[in-house]
Amino acid sequence: GVGTQYESKIFPWITWPVQDWVLTQMQSSVGKEHFVFTKPRAAAASWCAIALFFYQCLFESYVNFGVSSAKEDKVDSKDDPSSVMGKLDLLVKHTPKFLLPKDGFDRGPCRFKVHETNSTIMGYASTSDLNTGGRNTAFLMDEMGDFPTGKDYDALETMHMGVTNSIFLVSTYNKRRNCAFNSTARDDKFPAKRI
Repeated sequence: GVGTQYESKIFPWITWPVQDWVLTQMQSSVGKEHFVFTKPRAAAASWCAIALFFYQCLFESYVNFGVSSAKEDKVDSKDDPSSVMGKLDLLVKHTPKFLLPKDGFDRGPCRFKVHETNSTIMGYASTSDLNTGGRNTAFLMDEMGDFPTGKDYDALETMHMGVTNSIFLVSTYNKRRNCAFNSTARDDKFPAKRI
């Protein structure tokens, strides 16, 4: 993991029992159902989601994950571990070599592909036509509470209409009337497994 704003060191990510349970719940949802995690700031929900996607890319063939965040630089910003793909970079950097693929991987802007498994994680900007035409094993909509108002509903609808059967919503909601609030707090707006 990465330290808080007062700690800059890298330290081992030893999961809490509740994170082990959440990771198991997330893994059982991949490709099958939507998953909503309304998070307190220190729960590391985004880390759990990207770690799960990374794990599946290493060990399962032809899985295709998508990720988005509230702003483009929060999807992939070089050397920024708070960006979604930056979290992936830290996981790759600190994974023991014997667990990494022998044939390597490609890591480009908003792109991660494991050669051995032909599995990918792709990053997308949070626009109203988010990942139109894409097909994903699962898709992480990170920090959805900060998606631009109005575009948040359009983005979720675009994702929901046949693009993927497994959307992961991870957000602290900042406004009581936006899509993140309605999708996480109300089952009728977005049927999903809720944690």
